[in-house]
Order: sequence, then structure tokens, then C-alpha cells
Amino acid sequence: MNSLHRLEAFASHFGPDFYGLPRNKETITLIKKNWQLPVSIDIKEDKIVPLLAGEQLTWQVDNS
Repeated sequence: MNSLHRLEAFASHFGPDFYGLPRNKETITLIKKNWQLPVSIDIKEDKIVPLLAGEQLTWQVDNS
């Protein structure tokens, strides 16, 4: 969609601004790297099925 330059505002600014909350000062870094989303995630006794479970994604959060 050629809208990567708008991602930060959409993900980080519009919500807090709308609700009158402070913006986060912490950041995350996205890297362009293919990875497969898990089919499910086990958390304690629960099993969560993520949106697009099992699909190949192009972007990943940098955990380093």
C-alpha cells in the first residue's frame, strides 16, 4: 500500500492523541525478515490462535 511512512503515527500516535493519553517514550524496531507466524500460542492453560496463523510474514520485531 506504500504507507510504511505512516505506520508510526497509526500504531503509536493516533490512539493516545484521541484518548488524551501520553505517547509512549519506548520504541521497537521492525526488520524486514521473513518468518512464519505460529499456528497457536500456549499461554498457561489457554491456547491462542493468532490472526493469520501459520502464514508467512515479511516484517518482524527485532528482539536484540
